[in-house]
Amino acid sequence: MRAGVLVSLDSGDRKVAIGAAPTAPAVNGGGNDYISERDSEASVKHYGIYLAYPPAVDIRAQGLGRYLAAFLKAAHRCDNVRFVVLCPSWSREAILKLFEDERVDIEETYIVSPDAQYVALRLYDKLKSLRDRTYRMTFLGRLLASAKSMGAEHIRWIETTLVQTKRIWVFSGVAIYWVLLAALAAAPLLVYVLIKEFTLFLKVPSRQIQQRPPISALADRLRGVWQRPEGDSFVYRLYRRMEQSEVDELVRIANSLSHVSAWYCPTAFWPSFNRIDAPRLLCVPDVVISDFPVAFAEIGGERTMETFEDICETIDGADRIVTYSDHVKWSTLVTQFHVSDKTVRTIKHAPNGLAHCIDVKGFPDSRAASKNYCESLFGAALRRSVFAEPAGFENTGARFLFYASQFRPNKNVLTLLRSYEHLLRQRFVQHKLVLTGDPWSLPEIAQFILERRLQHDVLCLKGLNVSELAACYRLADLSICPSLSEGGCPFTFTEALSVGTPVLMSRIPVALEVLDDAPLRETMFFDPYDWRDMVRVIEWGLLNREELLRLQRPVFKRLSQRTWNDVVAEHIDELDALCS
Repeated sequence: MRAGVLVSLDSGDRKVAIGAAPTAPAVNGGGNDYISERDSEASVKHYGIYLAYPPAVDIRAQGLGRYLAAFLKAAHRCDNVRFVVLCPSWSREAILKLFEDERVDIEETYIVSPDAQYVALRLYDKLKSLRDRTYRMTFLGRLLASAKSMGAEHIRWIETTLVQTKRIWVFSGVAIYWVLLAALAAAPLLVYVLIKEFTLFLKVPSRQIQQRPPISALADRLRGVWQRPEGDSFVYRLYRRMEQSEVDELVRIANSLSHVSAWYCPTAFWPSFNRIDAPRLLCVPDVVISDFPVAFAEIGGERTMETFEDICETIDGADRIVTYSDHVKWSTLVTQFHVSDKTVRTIKHAPNGLAHCIDVKGFPDSRAASKNYCESLFGAALRRSVFAEPAGFENTGARFLFYASQFRPNKNVLTLLRSYEHLLRQRFVQHKLVLTGDPWSLPEIAQFILERRLQHDVLCLKGLNVSELAACYRLADLSICPSLSEGGCPFTFTEALSVGTPVLMSRIPVALEVLDDAPLRETMFFDPYDWRDMVRVIEWGLLNREELLRLQRPVFKRLSQRTWNDVVAEHIDELDALCS
């Protein structure tokens, strides 16, 4: 990654970092000193992109991250427009890594953020790195692991001898030995039960036995903070206060950048965007909280209501709004939020291609070389499986179905799992299922996988980079998108087909709005609320993969005629109109 110029602006007791890389040299100057000689010409317009993600949110794991990268790559081709990205100090490093992964030209991008991070956040990052550090086994740990391995081997020897011996005296001896061994292993449990029964016999009040001392409750809370700090109310309050302080600074910086003619915010989560004293263009991809209020409230509690109120406030204060689909424009913004249709414009996505991430050139058989590269990337991703490595994945050539998405209530992962279980157990489909979310983010997903004993057939990967994502798409037999609601036609369709993998999708309005070909409607769509219909379509897709691919390739070619240059040009038209 090439380093750009970093400019530090004084801002009270903190500084504002402007530039491309934290390793670049610092140059002192005023608010507009980082503008290059080329950009200072009167014909070059500057627009800002406002980001205000809270601490610990990695933009690389958000759908918005890849959208932003594709948008900026296309924006760099505009000779008369430059975009400035304004973000919190804690997001700067993740944005730089995102741009590196997505091959965004760092030297063409201005990133503006408060320079110094809060001490409390730096301390948390240190603790998090310690928590996530790969565990190095001590001598005692290696000894215990060795003993466990020897014990398992010994049990296998006993079981094998019992079922294979043809001599009664050998069978009897080994059986008695097994009983004695089991009794020895159960001795600690027996002692525990006897102590508990003796305590009850003495009639000690049950509340004194069952009630946990305060120190235990405190230990449980500290353990919860260590494992999932965002779930603790005290930590959450600290986060909100820290976030508010940073947001105030972001707004002050935005208002000080006089050369920025207008600002663009790619999501509706941040009402602070309305405090910028310049023309503002807001993007509202969707408002899934209003579509699935109960499901989101169950996992977010009162915070879900806070988030919804923030969205309402942001939409209410917007100057102009863009969205990805006519469905969201009319059914959400106009109908639910009573926004005038004259202030909303639909700007559809452009296709997201991934072939460039895995193409290997310069070999006699480039296709085979690309597949080998994909298998090596997939093998590396396997090591980050949430559960134990599933059976059958020792060979990275295993066949699988693929769904790329975070786990949220609208993503419909449980219905997909029910369908997959039926295919696996009743229809004897031999494929594995590869997912890209964390099952513990929605505990019912993890519980379903474990209770149905699917952990050897369902692989949950986290933190895939774009090359690993492309490799998963390329190696999958089918890509599946069972989502109940999206802001626009899911990226799944174009991402999968760009590397030659056919797609099956839920029949939802935003998908039908773009994929309106009659043959596709009859083959690739299923009812997302009916797991049996999902089973039917997946089974058909596995049996007719080449036919499905033949039907989808012309549609992908047609959609590919729209580029991210078109998307950026339409956004610039809206920004220009706001400034006129």
